[in-house]
Amino acid sequence: MMHMYDTDEQEVMEMQKPRYSRVSDLLELLITIERRTDGITYQYIIDEFNVSRRTAERMLKGLREIDPNIVELDYILDTRKHYGYYRQKFKLSQ
Repeated sequence: MMHMYDTDEQEVMEMQKPRYSRVSDLLELLITIERRTDGITYQYIIDEFNVSRRTAERMLKGLREIDPNIVELDYILDTRKHYGYYRQKFKLSQ
């Protein structure tokens, strides 16, 4: 029987990370979001930073509170939600 205070091994490892490491993860994530035109998914964060789904949600939520320009990208044709900076597609005039 699990108690509400029980955590899985991955969450324990995340809690043991030094704070500066978590901050550097957020900065790295922000830089990645800025560089990628297709945005990022929760699965990307989980795989790249080796964190749980809940931690991935917290990381993205924290960045979105700091920078409200990070939005859900509705122009990505995929079943997963992508988050990033909305970039308008410009037509070249002739």
